[in-house]
Amino acid sequence: MGLYDKTGTMVVSPIYEDAGHFSEGLAPVAKKVEGKDDVLWGYIDASGGVEIDFQFVADTGKFFCEPQEFSEGLAFVSSNGKEWGCIDKDGKYQINPQFEGRDVFPWSSPLQFRNGLALISQGGNLGYIDRDGKYAVNPQFTDAMRFAANGMAAVQNSDEKWGFINMEGKYEVNPQFDGIAVGYFGDVAFVEVSDKYGIVDVQGRYVLNPQFDAIRLYDLNQTRGVQSDYVDYEGLAKQLFVSSSRTEYLGYSKSTTLSDVIEDYPDLHLSSLDLYKLEIDTPKVDLGEFVEVSTMRIGFDGKTYTETPMYNTVRKWDSYYQTYYNEREFDRMEKKIQSTVPVAWLGHGLVLDRSGKGKGRAFADALKQEAAHTLGVSEVTDLGVENTDFKGIFALESEELVVFIRYDQEEGDASNPSCWITVVNSLYDEPFEEVKNDMVRRFKEE
Repeated sequence: MGLYDKTGTMVVSPIYEDAGHFSEGLAPVAKKVEGKDDVLWGYIDASGGVEIDFQFVADTGKFFCEPQEFSEGLAFVSSNGKEWGCIDKDGKYQINPQFEGRDVFPWSSPLQFRNGLALISQGGNLGYIDRDGKYAVNPQFTDAMRFAANGMAAVQNSDEKWGFINMEGKYEVNPQFDGIAVGYFGDVAFVEVSDKYGIVDVQGRYVLNPQFDAIRLYDLNQTRGVQSDYVDYEGLAKQLFVSSSRTEYLGYSKSTTLSDVIEDYPDLHLSSLDLYKLEIDTPKVDLGEFVEVSTMRIGFDGKTYTETPMYNTVRKWDSYYQTYYNEREFDRMEKKIQSTVPVAWLGHGLVLDRSGKGKGRAFADALKQEAAHTLGVSEVTDLGVENTDFKGIFALESEELVVFIRYDQEEGDASNPSCWITVVNSLYDEPFEEVKNDMVRRFKEE
């Protein structure tokens, strides 16, 4: 590492193995010992001049446990990597090495003074010392942060709950939080409870209740977040049924014809059209990143095409016998699309991008409620099926429609649940009662 000034002029050639930030006119830098792999740390000024000789070491057994920047005239250093004290800008120890080094992650409080106190580690616990090296707050916390400008610091006790203490070590806000994203910034702090983030004031009262999945404070170079397993089932269900009514689903009703479907999907390969149904691999149904919509199947009230024989045989003239003979038989038919055949049913699958016990059933419940509200269908309660957290089926019907909602998930919390929706209208060639019996029978067999 080296050093450029603001004009792009090189001030210090890149000769250092590592470096910290400038603070109070000095920056810690690391240099290899000649002929060895060892690294020693010293301090340079903004011109690159060495102000404090290379004599300090890092604790290589811990993350970023290195000689620190100056704060309030002092810098934490170690001569052996294990015991840490503070030097002044002349390189003289003002606090003798006696404290433990600790891992300093990007989100941890560094070994620096603030408001006259510094966070230190001793005996595996954290406490605070003053600029004379005396304990202001005895080491007793499993984790802690620096004191904020308002004189309060976030600390974690032995039961892993966080609270806030004053500079005398007394609790101003009792331990009650699962985590602290950022200690007090002005008069508010960002706290974590049950994997959600909220904001509290200096009395620990909520300014904003815990409800957010992440907090990003870019000005403070702070990012905190958890991957929430929360799913807005109701919102997803409403989004799915937005183009539906008491006589149609996803904009398709019994007055919708094959021609209408082809118009919606002009890139369909009709050569793969089945006699009574059509499969669409990429349906135009978008529920966002949390739900994958699988193949849509549309059934019709009648044949989707007719076949007209083009020719059955090819006959060749035999010049010897002066007659024709059959060289090869063919069975080639010409398809003619029946574009006016109406839709009788529609079905597709939904895969939820969240795992967890009961999520498939919760999603299916939300779909059932929205189907009842939007399609005007009522639940059939006598299916003779016992739904579980991992597998089940619902049926709902009206005079116009019968709706089936199935869900399935491997037992356990790791698999993503799937749901299937099938909507049948009165053009189907079987009465609704027979359709229900057939669907339930197949569900039980599977």
